[in-house]
Amino acid sequence: MDRNSRILISGAGIAGLTAALWLHRAGFRPTIVEKAPDIRVHGFIISLSHHSYHLAEEMGILDDLIELNNRVRNSSYHDRTGRPILKLDYDRLFDGVSIVQIMRDDLQNVLYDHARHCADYMFSNSIAKIEPAGEEVFVTFEDGQEGVYDLVIGADGLHSVVRELAFSKDEITEHFMGLHAAAFRCENLLDLTHKYEAYLEPQRHTAVYTTRTNELSAIFIWADKNPAVPPPGEARLSHLSDVYRGAIPQVRKLIDTRHPDHGIFMDALIQIEMKKWSKGRVVLVGDAAHSLTLLSGQGASIAFAGASALAKAIADMPADEALAHYENTIRPIISEVQPTVRKNARWYVPGGLGFHLLRDCTMRFLPNEIWIRYFKSKYSKA
Repeated sequence: MDRNSRILISGAGIAGLTAALWLHRAGFRPTIVEKAPDIRVHGFIISLSHHSYHLAEEMGILDDLIELNNRVRNSSYHDRTGRPILKLDYDRLFDGVSIVQIMRDDLQNVLYDHARHCADYMFSNSIAKIEPAGEEVFVTFEDGQEGVYDLVIGADGLHSVVRELAFSKDEITEHFMGLHAAAFRCENLLDLTHKYEAYLEPQRHTAVYTTRTNELSAIFIWADKNPAVPPPGEARLSHLSDVYRGAIPQVRKLIDTRHPDHGIFMDALIQIEMKKWSKGRVVLVGDAAHSLTLLSGQGASIAFAGASALAKAIADMPADEALAHYENTIRPIISEVQPTVRKNARWYVPGGLGFHLLRDCTMRFLPNEIWIRYFKSKYSKA
């Protein structure tokens, strides 16, 4: 595309900032609109591995990411009585794997530090209306401003406004996985050291791990047939406490010491599946196009790779060719990972006591080498 092309990116998350960095490197000056007042500061641990790791190196941000590495060195998985059934040493687990594990907000802050002068930012704003007009897109923003763009990139996550405005409902398939997730950070109440622990109970799965600042990050996953979640505030903590009634002491301690005012992320686990990620001069990237859910462990890495592929194609090709090339590059990965995640969901939260016991026995008795090969294969996809 012409370097004077007017490009609007919706979302200042990982995908949006990554695209902005690559576009600026190629001579573009994109605009980023973000509904939050600034760069958000929350999220789970994520992994940039394989192709994404080397893309970070090519972008010149890898050293910054390694400095902020989460420093988890081993993990253990515990049954419903609290006994460990699987232990993994990360030196062995990731031997020969190009990978950096980092908190999402650390990655996002590094990207913003490098991209803050690469784009024009519109914080505390959002897209209200999209009107395609041939090779242009007319956009109206929530604050009443209007703009005309040659390309609109929707990098605004699972609940994408761009996807909702530019695509019809019959072009979007939502796969609710029958699971909910909640997450928050807190002080290191369990006295873990460079550690990831998972507690596996019937109908629920809890993971806690230390951050580089010695906080704990906790993720709760449980079975629920209703995709609706309680509103932010006391209702979420009350709901989480009810769902985890009778949980093992470590998990109860995390919930019982949480104050409602401290906030809890909570959402249904939903995959987004679409036959095409672009429509005219509007294109989706990351979770807006193909949410994998946190069960994949690869969502951020693939969003990073997808945004890189899109921006590079925009720099090298006419618009229509660029969008097709981007999709042809990333879709084979998504087509493999999405159904695998849906299939493996029962591994995290088995549907009945029989599956639960089978999962636990498999983790307890299979040799460590098998698990090491599994994880090495998993982190060689993006």
